[in-house]
Amino acid sequence: MGEAVDIDDAKTARFQEKRERILEAATLLINRHGLKGLTFVDVAEKVGLNTTSVTYYFRRKEMLAAAVLHRTLDRIETLVDSGAREADPKARVRAYVTANFELHARILRGEDAPIAILSDIRAMKPPLRTELLDRYLLIFRKLRGYFGLPADDRQRALTTARAHALLQNMFWLIAWLP
Repeated sequence: MGEAVDIDDAKTARFQEKRERILEAATLLINRHGLKGLTFVDVAEKVGLNTTSVTYYFRRKEMLAAAVLHRTLDRIETLVDSGAREADPKARVRAYVTANFELHARILRGEDAPIAILSDIRAMKPPLRTELLDRYLLIFRKLRGYFGLPADDRQRALTTARAHALLQNMFWLIAWLP
């Protein structure tokens, strides 16, 4: 009985490891060529599989792209959540920016998986685009919360602008860091 569990665990571990390799390859390809340039052939070639093997994990290119973008949003949300634990706006922003630079340094050293550039979310078709944009909006609102609840429309516009500038600058670290 225990042997069957070990075999199942090994299969699950192998499945997850291959899935992660596929996601990493797709992330790099999306960052280089955009969503329209993502192909199963290129992903398969990058991970040493055949195209049929890639479709075992992701039936359609759109599903693979959505998984890549969701994984990136997961990681960004974790960074936003870690900053939110700080006591005041400056400390929250400092923690969030520091965590972003640390993540990107690990990525550049090959110690962490790459994250996708999110600008191509708009190239996705509904309902995947809607799902991804809703997720992005949730993360944006969490980050805007770093600056407290706005007292009026002017304050709301200011906190929205701050959050937008901060989020966009951190998203584009991948493009402007060496």
